[in-house]
Amino acid sequence: MKHRKIQMNKNYVPLPSDLGDEIYPNGIFHFNITRMVGHIHSGVLNVEEETIDVKKWFIKYTHGKINENHLPTVDVRITGTVLMIHFKV
Repeated sequence: MKHRKIQMNKNYVPLPSDLGDEIYPNGIFHFNITRMVGHIHSGVLNVEEETIDVKKWFIKYTHGKINENHLPTVDVRITGTVLMIHFKV
C-alpha cells in the first residue's frame, strides 16, 4: 500500500449522517460505515478484498495492549465481517 499525504480541500463539505447510521470515530475523523458499505455495494467505491491474519494484525497495530476502560462498552452480541478497505482515487 502506498502512503500518501492527505491534501486539504478547502471546499469540502461533509455529508450529513442519517439517523441510525453506524459512525466510527477515530481521532479527528468520523467514518460513516453505513455510507461506505452502501457505496461499496453500489459500485461507487472501488475496493479490493484482502484477507488478514487477525492475530498478527493485533500484535503489529495494538502493541499487545487492550484499552480495558473500553471493554464495558463493547457489545459482544454484534458479529459480522471485518473489512479492510483501500480506497482508490
